[in-house]
Amino acid sequence: MLRWGENFVTNKAMIAAAAVAMAALACGQDRQPAAERLGVVQQDINGPWYTPSFTETNQAGAAMHSGNVLESCTATVIAPNFFLSAKHCGYVVGSTIFRYLNGDPLSLNKDFAYTVDQVIHAPCTGNDKGSWSDCNGDWADMVLLHVQQPIVASGWLFDYTPSATLAWTYPGANWVGTKVGAGWHSGTADNPFIDLRAVDDTLVSSDDSGGRFDTGNVRVNPGDSGGPFYSNGRVLGTVTGYCFPWCWRATYTSVPHRLDWVLSAIGYSLPLSGWAYDRALSGNGLEWFTGTERVCQYACQHTPSCGGYNYYRATGLCETLSSVGASSPAPGFTTGQR
Repeated sequence: MLRWGENFVTNKAMIAAAAVAMAALACGQDRQPAAERLGVVQQDINGPWYTPSFTETNQAGAAMHSGNVLESCTATVIAPNFFLSAKHCGYVVGSTIFRYLNGDPLSLNKDFAYTVDQVIHAPCTGNDKGSWSDCNGDWADMVLLHVQQPIVASGWLFDYTPSATLAWTYPGANWVGTKVGAGWHSGTADNPFIDLRAVDDTLVSSDDSGGRFDTGNVRVNPGDSGGPFYSNGRVLGTVTGYCFPWCWRATYTSVPHRLDWVLSAIGYSLPLSGWAYDRALSGNGLEWFTGTERVCQYACQHTPSCGGYNYYRATGLCETLSSVGASSPAPGFTTGQR
């Protein structure tokens, strides 16, 4: 297993090749190499790597172009007919995505392919896989993939969609999370069975205001592109690649920064038992953040103790609540109960 700093002389040709391929992707720049060259040739998804959880594996997909592992990417199930991945992977209608049998990271189901019938790009980004910025100049290497077949997994009592929960806030620097990917893993195309691996890493970006964030170590390989970074059990971002040779960090497109678009595109709505305009609920506050009301609803739905929310329309401030009580008149607010 080749890692950075080992066998430097004997592998200088491989290192030089990586430098040429990755020189275009300096920290903060909006250019990218070919998708199959993303990742560090000298470094595994290790540190040390470990087997992903059943849930992480169940939510994962490996997307291959013509079944070629050298052109593979990683994707995540987020809705009954949707995967989330990276734009630079170059998905087209007809691309195929495979999932892992029974949550087993060593058992990719190549006998059944989910066929992409719609590729949805973020607003104001265009269809060019090499264009990463939106009209505001924010990082946007993210794509939604609608597939023909409903995505289901078998449970003990019933089938279900193993949808990942998407993060609605960015936690800040020094937060530890988990990278998951189905890439090469050892710097060469030696993963013929496309097994899934995971590794922990630490966030170094203080915020995701530009639509991206970086992690403290690289620890991604070709084929890990589009794979998720889990934070507190939620998908925080999708991997683009890494900064090289000016810095050694992995770069992700932020999910919270794009969440309202994602929810709109997948047709998300929260059935509410009560919804009221210009009223606010009493209760114990759980969390405060800014976003759209749709994101506020999503956050409440995916916070187990949340019974309702207050949303201040003028500022986009969302308050999720537990122990919800009666509502009262409150101009400018919208409220909803689960």
